[in-house]
Amino acid sequence: MVASQRSNKVTLFQAAIAFAASGLLALLTLLLARRGRIYNERTLGRAGGAKLVRVGRFLGLLGLCLSIAACISLSFYALLRVFLT
Repeated sequence: MVASQRSNKVTLFQAAIAFAASGLLALLTLLLARRGRIYNERTLGRAGGAKLVRVGRFLGLLGLCLSIAACISLSFYALLRVFLT
């Protein structure tokens, strides 16, 4: 959002694509954390990495929440731009 205010090269559409991409990467992180948890359960914890799986899951959820919040704020900003101009 700050970049779009300082530069005319960044559009609202490009910002929406960036937020969608971050949401997809967050979902990929959650998928990989789930696979790590399943692998850790299958090896009865001998493979290690349980803490790493928890950290990955937390970061994936955080990224997903931030991406959703950014999409909501971007949608509201687009609505304001449409109705106030």
